[in-house]
Amino acid sequence: MRSSLLVMKGDHIRLQDIRLAYNWGSTDFDGLVKNLEAYLYVNNLGILWKAADEVSDPDYPVSQALRSAALGIRMSF
Repeated sequence: MRSSLLVMKGDHIRLQDIRLAYNWGSTDFDGLVKNLEAYLYVNNLGILWKAADEVSDPDYPVSQALRSAALGIRMSF
């Protein structure tokens, strides 16, 4: 029997990987640092839209997705 009654839609739009960065470019900080960048990285912020109302998260139906964040500085000498 071919039926789509037991199939839920899994369409969704999620904020998965976001990276914000500011680069000071090729400035000379006292002759030591040639390039300096500060960044913020965030993973699994949440779902913006989903087609099915029955499931809170189509990728993680039983538990919630773990969120993570990182703040860092990258320098080149």
